[in-house]
Amino acid sequence: STPDLAGALKSGEREGSYQRSRTRAGLLVAQTSLTVVLLAGTGLFVRSLRNVLGLDIGLDAPRVMVADVNVFGLGWSRPQIDGLFGQLVDRAKGVPGVVDAALSTGGPFGWQFGYTFRVPGLDSVPLPPSGGPYLNAVTPDFFRTMGTKILKGRSFTEVDSASGARVAVVGETLARLIWPGGDALGKCMILGRDSTCTEVVGVAADQVQYDPTEGAKMQYYVPLGGRRDSAHDNGHRTLWLRTSDDPHLVAPAVQHVLGSAAPDLPYVSVRPLEDLVEPQYRPWRLGAMVFGLFGGLALVLAAVGLYGVLAYTVAQRTRELGVRIALGAMPRDVFGLVVRHGLRVAAIGIAIGVVLAVVAGNVLASLLYGVSPYDPLVLAVAAAVLLAAAATASYLPARRATRVDPMEALRYE
Repeated sequence: STPDLAGALKSGEREGSYQRSRTRAGLLVAQTSLTVVLLAGTGLFVRSLRNVLGLDIGLDAPRVMVADVNVFGLGWSRPQIDGLFGQLVDRAKGVPGVVDAALSTGGPFGWQFGYTFRVPGLDSVPLPPSGGPYLNAVTPDFFRTMGTKILKGRSFTEVDSASGARVAVVGETLARLIWPGGDALGKCMILGRDSTCTEVVGVAADQVQYDPTEGAKMQYYVPLGGRRDSAHDNGHRTLWLRTSDDPHLVAPAVQHVLGSAAPDLPYVSVRPLEDLVEPQYRPWRLGAMVFGLFGGLALVLAAVGLYGVLAYTVAQRTRELGVRIALGAMPRDVFGLVVRHGLRVAAIGIAIGVVLAVVAGNVLASLLYGVSPYDPLVLAVAAAVLLAAAATASYLPARRATRVDPMEALRYE
């Protein structure tokens, strides 16, 4: 668009020299700032996911399967239902790969029964914010099948189930809240409207109910199959199976065997317990994946953008660099000049990005677990990664600048 083309061509490099552009610098700073925000979000979700996966859910989920059989509506009596589920347990134990089987009236990620109790000497039972107390009637192999540790005392025995013994195993949280600083073993619990003591014979690790982050709940267990008048027992049964191999490989055989246990038996649902547990971690996995994807893309774009601008800048400043070298500038001086320019732009963007990341952290706070939205480690790592990318992007243009030939740069003077 220049009207005097001849004059422009004669002047050579003088009028085509490098000119600073605020727009170009502003776009680089904005791109860098956004990259810091995305990288910080990635770090926050990754740390949250690590914290959630590190929670003890009281179960060995990778080796447990759950089988549900809905017998309601078949018109069966309670003895018929108990006989069927006893047969299902025996059949399941005969499947190759199944090492343990147990029944319960409730369980993790399924049915839960709230059932109150009293303790002699206590006016009221303290309850945690997460709810309870929850009662589960189980067969003796339940804790071993689920991989739940008995911390004190013992589990149930076949004698407890057959005789209807008034014994209970309490969860760790319940024992700590009801008998703080003391030993729960041998203590008395009065369940529901009963007036007879139920003796605590064991303390088990807390099991997660619905969500790994839900907090500790008050749980206790009684033997299944003893007392028929328990108000909490509505006839529902859940079959739990422990496998020696991947439950996904054993599930088809188990489903076939259980489905043929009775001629009019409805569809039997057999699923690995991990299929119920894994969706609970999905929000953090999804957040880490989405932020990681966009953060990685933004990091590449920021590095490429900075490299392109610096390469263009070096090309435009060829004459200036030639003059500097002709006047005695050392290669390291020219190298540092270019690198400092790139790092200065990146540093400004990082400073703004950290402020934006702190603001964005407030929005994400409700989605995080066990990590502050202002986590200094996450912000420091995000800044360091971007600074390293900026230094790498500045390296090649800086190397090219040190190889400028003064004679070539000044030959049109």
